[in-house]
Amino acid sequence: MAEPPPPAVPEERLDAEGWERIEDTTEMRFRLPTLTVTGRTLVYEDADLRERLRPAVGDTTLRFFFATRLSFSPPLGPGMGPMIRSTVVREAKQAFAEDLEARGIGDVEQTTRQRMRVETGDRATLLGYRGRFDAEGESMRIEGWLAVWLGEGFRISGGAHPRSVEDVDATPGEWREEVLDLIRDVG
Repeated sequence: MAEPPPPAVPEERLDAEGWERIEDTTEMRFRLPTLTVTGRTLVYEDADLRERLRPAVGDTTLRFFFATRLSFSPPLGPGMGPMIRSTVVREAKQAFAEDLEARGIGDVEQTTRQRMRVETGDRATLLGYRGRFDAEGESMRIEGWLAVWLGEGFRISGGAHPRSVEDVDATPGEWREEVLDLIRDVG
């Protein structure tokens, strides 16, 4: 199967706001009896915050944003997307929780489920998460967001950030809005 194209992300905005791309990967996300699902994922981090937190948390990235474009082999037939939407959401939820845990975030739990409209006009399922990062006496509450939608194919996007960090000008609410705005801009 050919490598899927990357998801469309607001590159200029990400650059202007200090986000740095740290990953561009393609991998098999899951299989169904007659279908293989591959995802192309771009991951960005707040490099400045990572450097500020390095003495307390090491190389862990606690403020990140990602976007994934799924492709299917064989390609989905007309009308098949809505039929597998719940499976895509379930698999995305599991992968996001596992990613948070791989970053050292414990006690991960889903807190909210709602709908949001993205820039393409499509409606996304938006899921909120929370967890806790503990390292060397440092304990931070973490908030995460995951969105899944079907438009011109499936898109999955999200991110996470600490709920509070000393000596940082941004508030958790500002970080939340920034991540949600970035999610809305994925195409």
